Amino acid sequence: MGHTEKITCLSFSSDEYYILSGSVDRSVRLWCVRTKSCLCHYRGHSKTIWDVNFSQSGYYFLSGSADGLMMLWKTDEPQVQRIYNH
Repeated sequence: MGHTEKITCLSFSSDEYYILSGSVDRSVRLWCVRTKSCLCHYRGHSKTIWDVNFSQSGYYFLSGSADGLMMLWKTDEPQVQRIYNH
């Protein structure tokens, strides 16, 4: 299943096998290009997500939101690792 509201941002992994999507529904999703399926659903922001970006390794990513926070995530864990004000 996908986002319940409009997608606002995308980021491709460096190998282009995975995509992150952020949405007005306040969530980030990790997608596999090959299987066309959602691998993980990340929740933690309280407002629209405006930016997502993979790290160079592809194991971590950041999400930025209208709630004034940036969150650091691991792709294989749906729990936020660190929270930064922006």
